[in-house]
Amino acid sequence: MRTKIVEEAEELLSSSETEEIVDLLEVIDALIQLRGFNSTELDQLRAEKNRARGSFKRSYVLSLDDSERRT
Repeated sequence: MRTKIVEEAEELLSSSETEEIVDLLEVIDALIQLRGFNSTELDQLRAEKNRARGSFKRSYVLSLDDSERRT
């Protein structure tokens, strides 16, 4: 499943088609079901992470060089 997510993400990067976003969401939804998560749990976790680290709503992404990455 993880390999399929990477594949779909790569297709999204190389295409501007909305269909590629849908494909990626389909694989993510399947993974969510496979792991037994529910939407309430995921929404709570997303909100916690947004409060602690921010979100991508403004399209800002922190870029670290290799020496700054966590191991």
